[in-house]
Amino acid sequence: MKKIVSLIPFFLFFHFSSFAASIISRVDKAKIFPGEAVRFSVVLKVEKEKHQSSSIEQIGPKVQLLRVTNEGEEKDQFEDEMVEMEKFVTVEADLVGSYVLPVINAKVGNEELSTGEIFLEVVSKESDGSKDLSDILDIKQIKRTSWVNRYFFWIVVAAFLLLSALFGGGVYCWRKYRKGKKEMILLTAEEKFHQNLHKLKEETSFLEEISGEFCFRCSFILREFIEEEYHLSATDQTYEELKVSLKSIDLEEKDKVLGMLKILDWAKYTDEKISLERWNQLLKDLFALKARPSPSIEELN
Repeated sequence: MKKIVSLIPFFLFFHFSSFAASIISRVDKAKIFPGEAVRFSVVLKVEKEKHQSSSIEQIGPKVQLLRVTNEGEEKDQFEDEMVEMEKFVTVEADLVGSYVLPVINAKVGNEELSTGEIFLEVVSKESDGSKDLSDILDIKQIKRTSWVNRYFFWIVVAAFLLLSALFGGGVYCWRKYRKGKKEMILLTAEEKFHQNLHKLKEETSFLEEISGEFCFRCSFILREFIEEEYHLSATDQTYEELKVSLKSIDLEEKDKVLGMLKILDWAKYTDEKISLERWNQLLKDLFALKARPSPSIEELN
């Protein structure tokens, strides 16, 4: 029994000596202003025998919501049978509020130690310090906006593109409708003939002499009139061929038409210019041409 009692102190000494290590975290200031630096450090004290197998984890990666401006570790301090190890970071806050400095872990052999949390208050410079810290919010209030406000720009762009497409489609349909409406107004061969002659007369009204180009166009207009009115291939025939073809149709002033074609063909092939006076007379004679009269109902029957 005496032997057992004598072994109890030795057992207790061995048990507590195996856990002879401590860890603590601290800051040099508990209340700071935005942009002001604070030093957050973790100190681990262990026995010399366990110095080589002891370590403190990196502090910087565990810091949240604060800006780490510096990180490092102090030189180990040896005192009697203990060794003091220290790591630190320097942090800054940009916003007013309450922040929590994290729990830091350390290993001593196979054992693991942890620090407690430290609360850091960041106050505005306008505050005189008399305000109760319980009124300080942990984070600034988040202003929630509706989806309309968040996507307002894209909504405006989409609406503009949609209106542009509708407007463009409306203009296209209107122009197509107008074009189709115009095409529905059918012109007779004589009306089309006179319309083309008017355009040609306007283009040549300021010229002193008429070149072969205008004679060619005038000849084509006359041939087109004959072709549409009498169903002859007048635009593909030479003057001599057309002279033979015209013998079989009833055209008033047939000889006069052939004479005008001869003059126009001569001017267009020789590139000779004719005077404006003669040109106007040709146009006048052309305007005077009449299409064959429309058949009566008795003739159609």
